[in-house]
Amino acid sequence: MGAFSKIPTVSVPRNDEEKEKLGWEPHETVTIKAKAQFGDVQYAADPKSPTGVDMVKLLSRLILSWTLTDDNHNAVPVTEAAIEQLPITYVVGLTAAIQETSLGGLLPNPSPSVNSVNGRS
Repeated sequence: MGAFSKIPTVSVPRNDEEKEKLGWEPHETVTIKAKAQFGDVQYAADPKSPTGVDMVKLLSRLILSWTLTDDNHNAVPVTEAAIEQLPITYVVGLTAAIQETSLGGLLPNPSPSVNSVNGRS
């Protein structure tokens, strides 16, 4: 794959077993970039964060779409405000997948702290 090739995607959770383990609803999936781009990492850089990354900003750049809904089964758009409201189990699952695929192990700790998840330090 060349530097400017089309970015492949990954679905999270990757299978029903992982979905059950993470506690996600059966209809819920998130599509992320399989490879982060320099601009994604630059946008999310935060030297005050323990990981050096504002996880909300990073997730907002790497999440391409999702099937997450509210209590009335209305689709919720992917926004930084919506990402901040995700249950921590969703963030942990997404962060692990991003660590494995999109960032290729660049984050020092795949389990974000509550402060870094909220973009606060």
